[in-house]
Amino acid sequence: MQYTLNIDLALYGELDQFALLARQDYNLGNRGGWFLNFRQSLGGLYARLFGLKRHHAEVHNWLPFERTHREREYHASSILFNMDSAIECLTFALNALGYAASPDEFRSVTDEKQLRQIKPKNIYGTGSQAVEGYKTYFPQLKAYWEASQNLMEAIADQHDVSKHRSTIDRGGKHRLRPTPRIL
Repeated sequence: MQYTLNIDLALYGELDQFALLARQDYNLGNRGGWFLNFRQSLGGLYARLFGLKRHHAEVHNWLPFERTHREREYHASSILFNMDSAIECLTFALNALGYAASPDEFRSVTDEKQLRQIKPKNIYGTGSQAVEGYKTYFPQLKAYWEASQNLMEAIADQHDVSKHRSTIDRGGKHRLRPTPRIL
């Protein structure tokens, strides 16, 4: 069985270039500071995909010794975190871009309460969680996420389970303060 993970970021680069063009004053401008919100979200997406690749490699690379249970658990939960967070970061980026095009059809990037309501279910959900702008501006993504809803919810559920689990350390010494950093 092959455990290869390939992530093609070319389309995200194109999305970034599109947003940069949209940001220009002669196009959509920067109403509400949407562009910084978009760029930070896209940066978060890249970081999560890097983390996903790193922890995936740690699980599947051969080592001359067996990993401990805690190491395996750490990498598995990190994979789930990065997958779930990457989906959330993309949702925030697309919300910001959608807000630039049509503020009334997306969550406001200037309102803290609305920012807390941004979630993947805005794209694939129904009822009060659905944000209508995705149907207009991102119809292919919306259709794909709706078809993948079970997988996306499983990733979020497994991430929630992994972050609330705890293991009990036995033995060893614990520091009461962190080791000072040497600059």
